[in-house]
Amino acid sequence: MGLLDDLKERIVIADGAMGTLLYAHGIDRCFEELNVTKPEEIVHIHEAYIESGAEIIQTNTYGANYVKLARYGLQDDVKKINEAAVELAKRAEIVLYYMGLDELNETEGMDRTHMRIRQNQIDVLEAVAKENPNVIAVLCGGAPFETPWWGLVKGAVHGYLGGQAGDAAMARILAGEANPSGKLAETWPLRYEDTPAFNFYPGTECTSE
Repeated sequence: MGLLDDLKERIVIADGAMGTLLYAHGIDRCFEELNVTKPEEIVHIHEAYIESGAEIIQTNTYGANYVKLARYGLQDDVKKINEAAVELAKRAEIVLYYMGLDELNETEGMDRTHMRIRQNQIDVLEAVAKENPNVIAVLCGGAPFETPWWGLVKGAVHGYLGGQAGDAAMARILAGEANPSGKLAETWPLRYEDTPAFNFYPGTECTSE
C-alpha cells in the first residue's frame, strides 16, 4: 500500500521538529548546513523518529532558501544543501512537494512588484521531478503566483493559509476523504505577462489606491 491508501485506513505518524532536537543536542547554528557538514547528526534524528514510530520523515530543508541561509553567509550553498531532499525523493513512491510564498513575499496592504516565488523552490522541484516524476504540488500562500513549473507536476492542491489545522485538512484531501471543492478566488497565470494587469502594475507607490 502507498501513502494515500494508508491515510484512508489509519492514522499515519510523521516526525516532529528537527530544529528543536538539534538545539537540544547542543547545536546552535544553521540547522540546514548540517546536511553537508554533519550529516550523521541528521541521520541520527531521522532514525530516532523512526524508532519512535514515525512513518513520514521530512528533509532537513525547512529554512534552506537564499534569504535565510544568507544570515549565515551560506547563500551560495542553497543548491548543495537542498540536494539532500532530492536524494530522499528518489526512494519515495509519491513526492508531496510543498511550495509557495515565503514571509517576505506574502503581503497585505501593499502591492507586490512581481508574482514569482523564490527560484530555489523551482530549482529543487526540477531536480526532484527528474528523479521521481510522481510529484504532487501542495501550494501555500494568500495570493496567486506564477506557475511556469506546471508541467513538472502530476497535480496541485492549493491550501491557501490553512493555520494549525491545515495539515490535517490537506491530508484528508490527498487521501480522498474530502473533496477539494473550494473555488479559486483568483486567476493563476503561467506568467505575470499573461494577466491584464501587466501593463499597469506595479505602480510607483506602495499601493494603487
